Amino acid sequence: MSIDFVQKIKDAELQAEQIIQTAERDAKSKIEHTNRELTKQLETVRVEAEERVRAAKIDADNKSDQNLEQSLANLTLPEISSEEKNQAADQVLEGIVNLLGNS
Repeated sequence: MSIDFVQKIKDAELQAEQIIQTAERDAKSKIEHTNRELTKQLETVRVEAEERVRAAKIDADNKSDQNLEQSLANLTLPEISSEEKNQAADQVLEGIVNLLGNS
């Protein structure tokens, strides 16, 4: 009876070892599968983030260009008064007279 009992213990230990090995293999397989899935998800999120960044840069460039165009469109040349025009004309005529007088 003790030999049979010892054999049953050995068989139970062997069975327990096999169960542990199977559980370890299953756990390792699940971990590898989860790792692959998470890696795929991470890559997808990374690609989406890069696309959003690219789109944001394009939008920022377009808005910057639009703002610049709007600013340029809003620029107005300063008005030159008729008095300033007359002074400029007088200076030009004075310069011509001086040139003719010096020749």
